[in-house]
Amino acid sequence: MVPAASAVALPQGLAFARRHAPQYDDTPPTMGFERLTEEVAAAAAACSADGRLVYLEADFFGAVGSQAAVGWEGGRVAFGPRLTQTLTEDREGYEKVPSGQELAINPALRWLGASASGAADEFDALNLSQLDELR
Repeated sequence: MVPAASAVALPQGLAFARRHAPQYDDTPPTMGFERLTEEVAAAAAACSADGRLVYLEADFFGAVGSQAAVGWEGGRVAFGPRLTQTLTEDREGYEKVPSGQELAINPALRWLGASASGAADEFDALNLSQLDELR
């Protein structure tokens, strides 16, 4: 069963769907992600029949961590998956990205149609730092 989600309106006509699921369960992740399951990926693919949809993961402590993103359009993966990490992180299968270069989330947000619109980047323009799931 796909976990329930609730939508949060974002600037620029976009929305964020909070996934309500146990923090840890026995469902194995897919596509190299830490938490994306086959069920959620299939639901995202189905929901993308009417437009673009992205799934994002971020895991940071201070300036060290990782970001991952994948996007669907028309029921198929059309962006990524892109798995990135800072140079000092050590996740298998994740691309190391030098300081000053973009990790996975901002390119995925641009693909979705977001614009930095005078903010530091797309993440900030959409106020995503206000969401507990992405802090």
